[in-house]
Amino acid sequence: MKISAPLASYWTVYAVSTGVWLSGVLWLIFHYYLVRTTEFGPTPHPLEHWWLVAHGAMAFASLWLMGFLWGTHVVKRWRLRQHRKSGGTLFATMALLIFTGYLLYYLPSDDWRVPTSIAHWVIGLAMPLALTAHWWTRACLNRDEPKGPLRRSTDRY
Repeated sequence: MKISAPLASYWTVYAVSTGVWLSGVLWLIFHYYLVRTTEFGPTPHPLEHWWLVAHGAMAFASLWLMGFLWGTHVVKRWRLRQHRKSGGTLFATMALLIFTGYLLYYLPSDDWRVPTSIAHWVIGLAMPLALTAHWWTRACLNRDEPKGPLRRSTDRY
């Protein structure tokens, strides 16, 4: 059984994913590499704060998107046993990003902040790999399948 989503939902996934990733990367660049030296010492770049604000807004959008995808995509495909490895990896990566992002916001101790921050940005920088692997798996498997009434509906990874 073929389940296809409207084209607009794919573009929403790509736009939100790109936005959250790009705003995170830009925050890292501005935070670590574009620090300004003034007469009072090192000072954050004025845009650093705004990249973090944009990242938070895009992260909120990605949480909404995860809920949407759970109801319209994940559960249906899991029951059909479609793309479980790549989809499970993508979902686990997103869950880790949500968890580490939550910890960064609410950690009671600064002792855990640096390792949590490093974990968050390493996982976040790798997120496009998980998304690309999931997309590539779907594209390769769908390309090799017969179309129309001869289409098989057996287990796929």
